[in-house]
Order: sequence, then structure tokens, then C-alpha cells
Amino acid sequence: MEVAFQRAAKGHADAVLALGNSVLNAHRPQVADLAVTSRLPAMYYAVEFVDAGGLMFYGVDFADLYQRSAGYVDKILKGAPSRLIYLWSNPRSSSSSSI
Repeated sequence: MEVAFQRAAKGHADAVLALGNSVLNAHRPQVADLAVTSRLPAMYYAVEFVDAGGLMFYGVDFADLYQRSAGYVDKILKGAPSRLIYLWSNPRSSSSSSI
């Protein structure tokens, strides 16, 4: 991995896009550190890379997704009418859809 980052830096790469695979996932701290020391902005597929020191990620935050899903399941099991349960496609927008 070190060689790849060195070549990217010497080749004047603008950024790094790290797509998901088991090798990168197993070495998250090292990958994030290599991007920082190579002075290359990097975008990752999982939030765990950001937790390891990476710049940013674009994807699903599964921990948040599971927590929100548990809230919906709780409401359903407590008998909430389906017209009162809303799924927000984007919390920052006003669009929503009812189950």
C-alpha cells in the first residue's frame, strides 16, 4: 500500500477514492495514515475509516441505520397506526413517505 500512495503522490494525483475490499478494511488506520502523510485527500466507503483518521466517507452509516430501524420496529410492535410512522428519505429535506 505504501508504494501505491507514494506513486499517487509523485504522480500528482488530486485525491484518493478508496473502494471497499477486505485488504483496505483490515488496515484502516494504516490507509488513513498513508493518505495523510502523502498529503492526499481521501474519500472512503465506510465511516470506520474516518474514525481511524481519514478525511471523509460517502455511504451508509450502518450504526445509525440500525438505530433508526429499531425505533420503527418499536413503534410497530407497540401498535402505532401505519399512517403515523414516517420514513424520512433525507432528514434535511421536507419530503417524507408514510409506510
